[in-house]
Amino acid sequence: MVYKTFLNQVAANIQMSLGEHCRVSLERVRKNNGLLLDGICIEQPGELIAPTIYLNSYYQEYEKGRPLEEICHLVLETYWSRCSFPNLDPSMFRDFDRLRDKVVYRLINAQSNQELLDEIPYIPYLDLAVIFCIYLAENEKEQMTALIRNSHLKLWDITIQDLEECGAQNTPRLLPCTVKSLSQVIMESSSDPEEPLTQSPDFFDTKEDFYDFPLYVLTNQKNLYGAACIRYPDAIKNFADSRNSDVLILPSSIHEVLITADTPEVDYDLISHIVFDINQSDVPVEDRLSNQVYRYCRQDGSFSIVSHCPESV
Repeated sequence: MVYKTFLNQVAANIQMSLGEHCRVSLERVRKNNGLLLDGICIEQPGELIAPTIYLNSYYQEYEKGRPLEEICHLVLETYWSRCSFPNLDPSMFRDFDRLRDKVVYRLINAQSNQELLDEIPYIPYLDLAVIFCIYLAENEKEQMTALIRNSHLKLWDITIQDLEECGAQNTPRLLPCTVKSLSQVIMESSSDPEEPLTQSPDFFDTKEDFYDFPLYVLTNQKNLYGAACIRYPDAIKNFADSRNSDVLILPSSIHEVLITADTPEVDYDLISHIVFDINQSDVPVEDRLSNQVYRYCRQDGSFSIVSHCPESV
């Protein structure tokens, strides 16, 4: 079955399952780094939220032999899980004062998102762009967010400086950062998923861990869009102070970065090419952040790019 036929059949089956009172449609959505995904949008009468479920990965499963009926069942399961989010009052989206404490920021690559950046407010940062969204709700697996566009600034009669101020206050509060040694993260990811992981309440792990492995993972407690933590007040500074050193920041993805103490023998361009190679081979296109290496100067608190790798990811 060709891809377009697959999309149409899934949409038709979902429409039949949910009934004519729902509106089921196919949409192509521009995601991070210019990636275009095909999704099925399900609108219930009287509800503000219309979840979009992306079908690209489901088609890959279909090509591997998974029956269409089973795929439609999985799509419906995903839809019903998203219905666990609370229904929202549509009027709140016309009043920025009701949204002010929900504005958060994220980091994306600037060069690879030029078309998207034409449509949304953003702040240039290194080779990146700081973008903003409304953090509406969350459940055990997902977040419900809404990307802020240029049209919203006109509707709300606000400036990008207003967004920056709100994001600076809300993002660390709603999505607190964590720092763990890479060895601990690897250990946790390979542990028995049935056993709960014990996490230290401290910002850093024990002092012994500092010498076990030089790389540390900086992200937020949700492990989603955690690369934004490099802009949190004192997040990198605290790590630099604990190491009594400047800090190198390696963009692992939009969800996390790797940090380590800077030393004289480090070859910045060599590290950035390693980051580039890992981006190309192991990181999905929509999750790539940057090919560069950043340096935090402990003396003046500044960030800079210290490598010369291709800008586009």
